[in-house]
Amino acid sequence: MAAPRRSPPIYVLNDSLDLDPPTGDPGQGFTMLECASKKAYGCGEHGQEMVDGLALYLRLGDAPLVTSSLAIRISDAALRRFDSELGPHNLDALHRERVSPRDREMDAVGRILVAEADLVAVALGFRRERSIIRNLTYFLVYDNVDASLSMINDLPHLYQGIGPLLPVPNRTIDGGACELLLMARRAPGLPAKKKKKEKLCVFSTATWAKNPACLWQIKRRRFPAGDLFTATMAFSFQGKGFWADLARGLVYCDLPHATGDSSAVNFGLIRLPAGCELDEDEALKLEEQPDNLTRIVGCGGGSIRFVCIDRATEYEYEEDHLVTMWTLQLPLKQWKEEWKFSARELWGFDGFKEAGLPKAQPEFPVVLADGGVCFVLTDYRQRRSFGDDVLVGHICSIDVPNKRVLWHGQVHDYPFSKAFVLPSSFFQRKQRGSHKRKFGDYHPTAGLASPAF
Repeated sequence: MAAPRRSPPIYVLNDSLDLDPPTGDPGQGFTMLECASKKAYGCGEHGQEMVDGLALYLRLGDAPLVTSSLAIRISDAALRRFDSELGPHNLDALHRERVSPRDREMDAVGRILVAEADLVAVALGFRRERSIIRNLTYFLVYDNVDASLSMINDLPHLYQGIGPLLPVPNRTIDGGACELLLMARRAPGLPAKKKKKEKLCVFSTATWAKNPACLWQIKRRRFPAGDLFTATMAFSFQGKGFWADLARGLVYCDLPHATGDSSAVNFGLIRLPAGCELDEDEALKLEEQPDNLTRIVGCGGGSIRFVCIDRATEYEYEEDHLVTMWTLQLPLKQWKEEWKFSARELWGFDGFKEAGLPKAQPEFPVVLADGGVCFVLTDYRQRRSFGDDVLVGHICSIDVPNKRVLWHGQVHDYPFSKAFVLPSSFFQRKQRGSHKRKFGDYHPTAGLASPAF
């Protein structure tokens, strides 16, 4: 009798949240996440009633599948409050007679912004089609340490996030709500002289408690001089907030200083390892593909690590492309190379053939919490056309120094939907129900997953 397959060390969450429909039962396989406390910040008179009406549900993959989903459901009473906050069905005169009843309804969308070992930050938005009323956006932060859910109102209407919304979460020592730091600039339509300076917007419960009317502190951002910086990742580490541009490097600030009473925040710059910075043309090519297809920055094993898959044209064969990992020596702001290997070498690692893994190029590197790494291996020949069933990829963690595969599983359509990898320990809290997701539950017959925002 075959031994039972052990639980996977990780699960993969799609960034789009299930909010269809926004009320009712999310369906088979979903388990409600425990929420011991819920708190609304700056969300209006009925904010607490709204957050109390939110419930988070999780559907885990059933081994070997690790692709999983996060859902939000809203009580009828809370949904009416959100609808009221969005405002009346205020349509301009041109469209008032032409708009269908469906266009007058409120839509809810959600997207995961940041996922760390014990924190998930989500953008929850509400909108009405063809309405001249602005959309509503809230930040939700689920803290797995104390099973708390915080709902934080959006930035002031004069400001908007720079590029993708990438808040840096900072858990407070006193056990209060997680602080958020967000890069922002003046919204379009303001006089040019007023929108030159980019800002750092800071949410802090300590500041909010002193002045509930001022939810976000708007601070001057003293940024390193140089080329444009486009962050695609954000995280906190050892008292600092980091934003990563995978073409250039990291910028960072001191979190205690940024969340204090200062009116301006200084930022430092750490460039990528020598030879890894991309010129303008290379950076544009990087923007045309998924952010994390060939490179990633992440925290693991008590360090910040950078993994890069070099697809330089001087390699005659794809199997000779090199994968390299560096560790950041933070006090020195220098990178130390840890190891490198080629795809050809990976295919010969102990356990690779036995696991049935395809001889494919490693993609989508992930730094694990324990300092290890995993990659996705996809045999694209399995999919003859976009009308075929979902593309099944293989995900595996490896021990490079000892040249062996530690674990392997499966993911669905990983290349086509932004995803977040979390350790399985994050999901050990159980609430109502214990059903896991079956392989067939996530097997659409056509179409590709796409972000909600």
